[in-house]
Amino acid sequence: ECWSWCEHKLHPIPPKAASPDHWEKGRELPQAMETVAVVVGAGAGATIRHFASQFAKRKHSDLGPVAITAVNTAGSFVLGAVVGTPNLSTRSRVCLGTGFCGALTTFSTYSMDIVTMIEAKEIGRAVRYVGMNHVGGLGGATLGYLLAKQFARSRLMSK
Repeated sequence: ECWSWCEHKLHPIPPKAASPDHWEKGRELPQAMETVAVVVGAGAGATIRHFASQFAKRKHSDLGPVAITAVNTAGSFVLGAVVGTPNLSTRSRVCLGTGFCGALTTFSTYSMDIVTMIEAKEIGRAVRYVGMNHVGGLGGATLGYLLAKQFARSRLMSK
């Protein structure tokens, strides 16, 4: 199986985990519980994205891309924090990382927004949108990751 580094951090599966009998007690969840955790997180993430998009469109029809940039940046921040938090349970990692962030953020809508802008010959707007999403996403992920690491370090030192 090919796993990206981030997916492995979110959902670590021991190499010998051929069956639930090989899982360390308390470290890995049975598949059904992982699925429930993902569904719960995805429900929350998709709902927030929907409300953000609807709110932006009600305020002004051209604000849809702003809402998508906001949820992509926020989702990147949360995912950075999840990956940067040591000793986070597998249930929390899959719920927040795979479920919540996966449903909150959206590459498909982002991509179609760009296609629509290019089709409307709004090249400058499309370029700004790409830049905002990349800077926001990378910045959010970096900030979330570093803050989580710093928080964990400060908690460790205060003990």
